[in-house]
Amino acid sequence: MFSHQFVNSIGNDLYNGFWYRDACWHLHFHRSYEFVWVTAGTLQATVADKVYLLHKGDGLFILPYQLHSYTTVENCDFFVAVFAAGYIGKFASATSGREPTDACFRLSPALQGYLRDTMAIRPADTDHRSVRQPNPPLFTLKACLYAVCSEFDAVATWQKKEQNNALIFRIITYVEENYTEDITLHTLADALSYEYHYLSRVLRENLHVRFRTLVNQYRCERAKELITETDLPLSEIALSCGFQNIRSFNRAFLEITGSTPTGARVGGSS
Repeated sequence: MFSHQFVNSIGNDLYNGFWYRDACWHLHFHRSYEFVWVTAGTLQATVADKVYLLHKGDGLFILPYQLHSYTTVENCDFFVAVFAAGYIGKFASATSGREPTDACFRLSPALQGYLRDTMAIRPADTDHRSVRQPNPPLFTLKACLYAVCSEFDAVATWQKKEQNNALIFRIITYVEENYTEDITLHTLADALSYEYHYLSRVLRENLHVRFRTLVNQYRCERAKELITETDLPLSEIALSCGFQNIRSFNRAFLEITGSTPTGARVGGSS
């Protein structure tokens, strides 16, 4: 099972930079690009069904909506930057409709030094598993991200996106834009002009999930945000997120998050 990182899919100016130590992330996706740089130890990563073993000086370049995960293998420190396409607009346009055959690349010593001095300033030794990196000035940030894109592009082999990948992108976009409505696989098929059973097979073979589960993941991510950040009644949250009644909301929320909505509100307020 995978999840959608809703927080990393909102806004055209999104940027988050974090240092992680011995951290793991389960399989997930989001609308933003993602850059990973390993500075110590070993990190195992999965990107679009490929498994990589990254060591000091290795990096990953992850495209929007690509499924990916991380698992620390040995005493690993790594930097992660998640950023909207607008920061690398020319690169995003130039590579639109294409994907790299491999996500992994080796950062040059010059680029590593540049990042350490600007975008990814390593914090003092700490026992914390994650440390937020303050954002550098806008143009410095763009320069850093373009430098990363330049080195990756210099070694990457690009290919046309597979038809199923392009279709998955369209499916996810449709869900993102309509999950608060009463949508089904039939309404998706009508909207995309595809046969119902074909879309069901594409989802099953590529994302290993039913359409209803995919929609509920979006709804529950948004509901979780509203539960922890507002005092809105749970019934109002359920309806605003696309659930038809509180019973289906409770059932889906427990299945997706492992907690009841009431439990999430109590835990979020503690």
